[in-house]
Amino acid sequence: MRQVVNLKPDGRFELGLSYFRHHAEYVPYQWESGSPEVGDLFSPALEDLLGPRRRAHEPLEERHRDIARSVQAMYEEAFFNLLIPLQKRNGLTNLTLAGGCAANSVANGKVRRMTPFRRVYVHSAAGDAGGAIGAAYAVWDRLSGGRFFIVDHAFWVRNSRNPKSPR
Repeated sequence: MRQVVNLKPDGRFELGLSYFRHHAEYVPYQWESGSPEVGDLFSPALEDLLGPRRRAHEPLEERHRDIARSVQAMYEEAFFNLLIPLQKRNGLTNLTLAGGCAANSVANGKVRRMTPFRRVYVHSAAGDAGGAIGAAYAVWDRLSGGRFFIVDHAFWVRNSRNPKSPR
């Protein structure tokens, strides 16, 4: 995994780009029958490193479980490598997570034990939409002059009884 992800001491990381395609060529992404169909994001070099991919009809083997565990371990190492310098720079002990990686409940459950963060909020749209929602609210905050609202539920609509609710 260290050939695929190279961690930097300041919290950053670099991908071993020879293992990926997304940065250098078009990767098809389309919806077919209500499900996303995504082309290969990885190059043949990743299969050379890890072995052939498992086809949908093939059973899970121990090798597949070992790769999944190694990917999880590498993700956690990168996650905490990012969080610890971030907390040292800003001194805050509250953390909000959004975006696709925020759905990693195994890593999220270790934040309080592995970092100085004491309170962790995982956005209700923790999938990739979470980043888009965060960006939208950052713009809303700027355009509204910093009007404050509390995220206390997962369904936001303009509420006529609550003038602080987003429009």
